[in-house]
Amino acid sequence: MVETRAQHRRRVTSQTWGKVEGAEDVFHDILSRLSVRSIRSFKTVNRYWHASISNKHFATKQLAQSRKKPSYIACPRADMAMKLYLLKPGKFNYRHHATVDPPGRSADHNMHMIASFNGLVCCINQLSDENEDHQIWICNPSTEETLLLPQGRPSVWTEPSIGVAYGPDISDYKIFRIFCVGRRNAGKGDYLYECEVYSSSSGAWRGIGPVLHLPMYVCFSPHRSAHVFAGGKIYWLVSLEDPAGIMLSVDMEENFEVMELPYYSTDLRYEDRITVTTYLINLGGSLSLVVLHVDYFDVWEWKEASWVLVIEDYLPFMNFCDIVLFMTSSEKEILFVTESHLWTYHLDTRKWRKRGRPPTRFTNPAIFPFTESLLPSRQWWGEASRKVKMSIYYLWLAGGDGQSLCVVTRAQLTSLTWDDVESKQDVFRDILSRLSVRSIRSVKTVNRYWRDSVRDKHFATIHLAQSRKKPSYIACPRVNNAMELYLLKPGEFDFRHHATVDPPGKSAEHHMLMIASFNGLVCCINQLSDENEEDYQIWICNPSTEQTLLLPQGRPSFWTEPSIGVAYGPDMSEYKIFRIVSDGENGAGLHIECEVYSSSTGAWRIIGAVPHLPMYVFLIPHRSSHVFVGGKIYWLVSLEDPGIILYVDMEERFGVMELPYYSPDLRDVDRITDCTYLINLGGSLSLVVLHVDYFDIWEWKEASWVLVIEDYLPFMNFSEIALFLTSSEKEILCVTEWQLWTYHVNTRKWEERGGLPTKFTNPAMFPFTESLLPSRQWWGEARRKVKMSIYHFWLAGGDGQRQPPA
Repeated sequence: MVETRAQHRRRVTSQTWGKVEGAEDVFHDILSRLSVRSIRSFKTVNRYWHASISNKHFATKQLAQSRKKPSYIACPRADMAMKLYLLKPGKFNYRHHATVDPPGRSADHNMHMIASFNGLVCCINQLSDENEDHQIWICNPSTEETLLLPQGRPSVWTEPSIGVAYGPDISDYKIFRIFCVGRRNAGKGDYLYECEVYSSSSGAWRGIGPVLHLPMYVCFSPHRSAHVFAGGKIYWLVSLEDPAGIMLSVDMEENFEVMELPYYSTDLRYEDRITVTTYLINLGGSLSLVVLHVDYFDVWEWKEASWVLVIEDYLPFMNFCDIVLFMTSSEKEILFVTESHLWTYHLDTRKWRKRGRPPTRFTNPAIFPFTESLLPSRQWWGEASRKVKMSIYYLWLAGGDGQSLCVVTRAQLTSLTWDDVESKQDVFRDILSRLSVRSIRSVKTVNRYWRDSVRDKHFATIHLAQSRKKPSYIACPRVNNAMELYLLKPGEFDFRHHATVDPPGKSAEHHMLMIASFNGLVCCINQLSDENEEDYQIWICNPSTEQTLLLPQGRPSFWTEPSIGVAYGPDMSEYKIFRIVSDGENGAGLHIECEVYSSSTGAWRIIGAVPHLPMYVFLIPHRSSHVFVGGKIYWLVSLEDPGIILYVDMEERFGVMELPYYSPDLRDVDRITDCTYLINLGGSLSLVVLHVDYFDIWEWKEASWVLVIEDYLPFMNFSEIALFLTSSEKEILCVTEWQLWTYHVNTRKWEERGGLPTKFTNPAMFPFTESLLPSRQWWGEARRKVKMSIYHFWLAGGDGQRQPPA
């Protein structure tokens, strides 16, 4: 049998892709370059992929890649739910990363982030107003995993102090907790302090004996939480008093030590000595102390068991009363957080730079160096058990001595390398096409080859094909000025925030409404103004890439607002917007015309008179209710006997159809009702009519309506109004005021799904697949076609007949 070119490409790709999966080091190297969110989604591909990324070896490799792209993690405002943002050192733009609000958290007080290490963060929150103690959490904001540590021993008269140490193993950490156990002598202020340590390897607290000092409160750092981990030790400030302040340190072997602060002469003014704005930082791996004065600052470094003054320089903000709330560092850069700004100081260049700021002022901010990771918040128990099992297995293979392990593994090695993968473009693109759009966008920054590989229409096509294997719904549950869009997986129906659509240039007085979804794009409308009530803006948006396109304004519509319909195809990036308007009265009523916007031209074009203006559909605003199926747009025009439907095809030809026939002998509630919806059910035009306690589904087959289902309705008889109806394949999704309901056509079963904490308000939900499609025509592709046409015309000697050489 002759093999076609497409079959050959698929066979070669499949074989080479199998080699990639078989070459574990190469496979791990590919996946380790992705974001944590993308890697987590790969667990659902198959069992092999799940196992490949669920072990400690892969987490170590991913962390090594992540460290090449360092950032800061920031909590600008202390709140009960911690909103964490990522800040890239070069840009300092706030990008929301995660919201930490774990179940079981003490709900009366704010959470505070006090440390960051290997992609994990340590957070604390006070238990209650009557209790000096607090909960301690270890969280991975990238994987959304949280661990509440067991409660330690009670601390009397004062709250405990916390310090976080980590290493040498990437998943190994210790929490030191210094607390007060009472007074040495009754009636005297001489307190006794002890320390207990929590180890990730044991999962429990263990007392390690008395401690000489309790760390002090540091200015603007809550809960005695200010500490730094450098060179294998935790350091706390204990006192800033003369003649010499002191510090407390503890190493990973749990040995405590007391150190003095740098010496300042008593002849100096108070503001030129140790001040209350004194901070410990880790500067390039060395313990350092930063002392802020009125208009300058000192940086001391701990070298060979003594303090060395390494920098004395001016301070650009303290003399303007801009208070420093927080300080941290990354390599040779010190980051200062004031009330309204970020400032960075680079030790090598000795230059200050004023950075961005959050939308509101900082309140008890916390910012630390951060790298994304897959590390669990608890010890890697699965890895430990896997090692035991593998040790037993290899021992059995070796006949009991463990020596034949090398022979077993080397025989299975392949010569496939990372360069081989990149050079096989079909395989390389097939790998990348399995990622989410957000991950693919980050892939563009790896290098120019990666960027070019994911920017063209061919890659967008294969990515869309992969994305269609994981369909979902896109939902806008509540109408608002800025559209908050959520993704709903059909099996789970959990609302996962996907994007906020609030483009510049939007008419700010009115809400945005989503009216259609196709190939990863959504069409939205919003009314223009109260003075021009009959018209509105039309937007084409890709919520995954955050790209928006405002269509040019169409012709005015008189006495009634226009009606919109969206058609798409046959090319995946091609779409048309039909806009039906009234241009006034002609003696017999309104004169209705239509204009069409095409993505290929980027302009509106009048296509002539239309017999009807679509009707308002119950609870759906702005005459926006329509369905596109089988290459045609359909609108309801009238529900009166005989009800009619208006349609238009991609060739811009209009037609009219009648609704299904109901006998006039039936009660009004058993005929066509106000709750009548057009839907696309498995590729066929269908009509759903909701009655009081049952519903009908009609399907358009061979130019006539066929009643395919008549079944009970579980909610209308309980006065729960249907606000919106949509469908995906053989499933109908019905949105009521409080709930989502699904009805499967094959099994004929209803299922009650989740809802929102508050009521739905003018909801809109449509089938959705993520894509890389631009909201406007693929202009780069169009330019390429024009250039190739000119080139071929030139090759043919000007007549265009001669074909270019192969």
